[in-house]
Formats: sequence, C-alpha cells, structure tokens
Amino acid sequence: MNEVYRKPEAEDDKLESQLVLKIEENNWTADELNEAYFLLCGIGDTPTSDRVSEIKKLMDEMTVKRYPLNRFVAIISSLGAWEDSGLEYSNFVDGLPITQAEKAMLKSIVENNRAGELTCAINGLAVATIRIKSSTSTTGTAYALRTRLSEILAPFTLSSQKADIGFWFEEQ
Repeated sequence: MNEVYRKPEAEDDKLESQLVLKIEENNWTADELNEAYFLLCGIGDTPTSDRVSEIKKLMDEMTVKRYPLNRFVAIISSLGAWEDSGLEYSNFVDGLPITQAEKAMLKSIVENNRAGELTCAINGLAVATIRIKSSTSTTGTAYALRTRLSEILAPFTLSSQKADIGFWFEEQ
C-alpha cells in the first residue's frame, strides 16, 4: 500500500545526488565548479585544469537531460559557504561585542576540536546551551556553530536595544 503513496524521485534530484557524490569523491572545490559553470554558460573557452574539464563534461551531460542551470548555482554557493565556514566563523566571533577572552574561547572550540556545553547569556541570563560533540570536521563545527549562534543572537544583535552578551564553556 505504501507504494501507491510513494512519490518517485524527480530526475533533477537524481542528477543532483550524482553530482554531489562526484563532488565528494573527487574533492572538487567551489572555485572549480564555478569555473566549469562559467564555461558551460559560454563565459570563457578553455578550462584551467583537467578537473574543471571533467566537471564541465558532467554539467554538459546533466543539462542535456534538462537539469536546470540555477540548481548548479545553488550547489556552488552552498559548497563555497561550507568551504569558507572556518573564516566566516572567525570573522563572526571577532564581530561580537564580547571580551577578547570569550572570543578566544569560542575560536578554540573549533580550532582545538573541543567538546562540551557552550552557554550563551544575555544581560546575565542564560538563554541557550549548545552541546558540542567532538568532530573530525572543523569545517562542520564552524558552520554549525556560526549558524546556531547567529540564530540565538539575532533578536539581540538586530535590536536597537543594547544587550550584554556573554559566553561560557564547560569542557567534557
């Protein structure tokens, strides 16, 4: 009975899954994908590497199967954001109105692969606790922490009212 209600995977989604798998297998970068995309769109005429040629060939095959160009852009953008997440996290932390010791502590969570509980306090009251597990991916930790801290702090950093933001970390 479940077969009746099961929606088949769209062809675009299948192609995208194959592309993502290739990106992971070959460790392709956002810059390489971007160059191949520009070539696909007729901007430029010679790939700078065999890797870019391989990506361009795959993109050609996908567009023949009617894969939308705008979905390449979303993948390239997401991969670029992922690759830049360490620097983005560091810049984000540097921009917070907190002490230098708190900035160093927040950065050390990612840089030293620290596990524990990070508590965020606003005006002296704990508003959120984030449990951080040990990870093999500093990129993943930086991406996740920046995203979560942005969500937690948005109401306070976007407000015209001044808030006293603080953090503490209990290592586990």
